[in-house]
Amino acid sequence: MEDKSDNNNDEVLGSQEYKDQLSYNKKLSHDAINFIQITKIYSSRDFEKYKNSILIYFLDDLLKSIVAIKMLVEEGIYNSAYRELRYNLEAMLKYLVVEQECESEDLLQKINYLSSNLPNSPIDLWERIQLDYFNEKNKLNFKSEATSIYKELCSFVHPSKNQLIKYFKDWQKGNTIGFEVPKDLSTFNNLLFRTYSVILVVLLTGFDKQFVGDLFINILDENKDWKYWRSEFLQIISSKYDYKAERKKV
Repeated sequence: MEDKSDNNNDEVLGSQEYKDQLSYNKKLSHDAINFIQITKIYSSRDFEKYKNSILIYFLDDLLKSIVAIKMLVEEGIYNSAYRELRYNLEAMLKYLVVEQECESEDLLQKINYLSSNLPNSPIDLWERIQLDYFNEKNKLNFKSEATSIYKELCSFVHPSKNQLIKYFKDWQKGNTIGFEVPKDLSTFNNLLFRTYSVILVVLLTGFDKQFVGDLFINILDENKDWKYWRSEFLQIISSKYDYKAERKKV
């Protein structure tokens, strides 16, 4: 078993395909972490909103989770990483609903509202959030994407036929712990990108438009290789600031 594991490390984990996917995973995590940290720092300019925002209150937990997910992936522990992603998506959605529906309340009141006014299942909550950056078509597309991601992630949380069939097929192929293949990481990275893209949209939706514009113009426009520029929904939000003088100069 030890020799087989060593061979797998050399042939698979040492392959260029696997290294490229692992590098991409690290970049996705790095870019999400940096953006969230910057958002948190910028948001402190409005201290009253900062200290009472349940979205901001959660950001430290979110940052820790992103680091944990990256570590799990490096060890080939994908299922736990999928479950962590699902929690983050659900949490961010619920916090945005609370933030929008209790904007003038303090943090403790928002926490109480979360406990007593939100259902356990977040599926229907996508209909309660305000997506002012999107037209009706884009709103439907975003909600459809977010719901699809959530349902896909739920398959790793609750025992299901599809999950068990996947385990069985992996076992048949010898893809047990220590014998992962690049395709596993590629599949995970695809869902990771989609999930973090939705989470970043949710985060930005929780702030006023001037604040979001400052983030794009002063920070993101200087970072051309930011991975989340590929997100169609973040591109839409960014396009709302094309009128800015700073962009017209480019």
